[in-house]
Amino acid sequence: MKTNMAQKYKYSSIEEWPIQIYRGGVRLIGMMHHPDESHGNYPAVMLLHGFTGHKSESHFLFTRLARALASSGVLALRFDFAGSGDSDGNFRDMTIESELDDARAAFAYLSDHHCIDRDRIGVLGLSLGGCVASLLAGETETIKSLALISAIAHPKQIFSRYTDMFPKMVDKDGRWYIDRNGFPVGDTFFHNLSRMKPLDKIAGYKNPALIIHGKDDLVVPVTEAQAYADVLTARNGDSLTEVEFVDGADHVFASMRLSAELIDRIVDWFLDTLL
Repeated sequence: MKTNMAQKYKYSSIEEWPIQIYRGGVRLIGMMHHPDESHGNYPAVMLLHGFTGHKSESHFLFTRLARALASSGVLALRFDFAGSGDSDGNFRDMTIESELDDARAAFAYLSDHHCIDRDRIGVLGLSLGGCVASLLAGETETIKSLALISAIAHPKQIFSRYTDMFPKMVDKDGRWYIDRNGFPVGDTFFHNLSRMKPLDKIAGYKNPALIIHGKDDLVVPVTEAQAYADVLTARNGDSLTEVEFVDGADHVFASMRLSAELIDRIVDWFLDTLL
């Protein structure tokens, strides 16, 4: 893939500010990264974090990525799902459906921003955020480019095992939840898993997609990436889909070299597919 290097990292300064997005009575807290102070007609990318993650993500991956995008002329939005990070809500009430509702609200917020070109909006999802991104892309025609990083394709298979791996608690109302390393995951999350079918939904997505997965991912197996690749390449052959399996990379690309290479790759992708 060729990148217009004159475009990449062309802004010496960017503007950043916190935002609030409302979904009903729930306030979602995010950060907007703007290429410069002028009022342009920019392409934009929304970043969706993973399970138990937040808008900065592990080793500040999303913060660094958003700044790299903005420095390259692409407005970036990253936010906390309800119950995560600084957003309202209780993590115990989180479900994939609630995160999809959050993503819909954030995408609408981004689409209405006065500085962006509505015809050039991309979405990136990491891990469970990749599952949510796939669900959103399958129903939203205005998503022009998609990137899935370490994405979950079969949420029921991935998460059902948690009920055996982590302590189960019961509250005074008789509802149960598990203690997942300090995160309370509610029974509703598990009850709704069978309804979430990202592979079925993403089959309706018609635009370019990038799939990246670490070969050493011990959290989400590389077969999940292959499942997405099989569905997406079946649409129009290989012309709209690129798939990369990265040697030595774990679930969140927790290495200075690998994370820097990942950020460069993603910036390249969105420059090529949105500009």
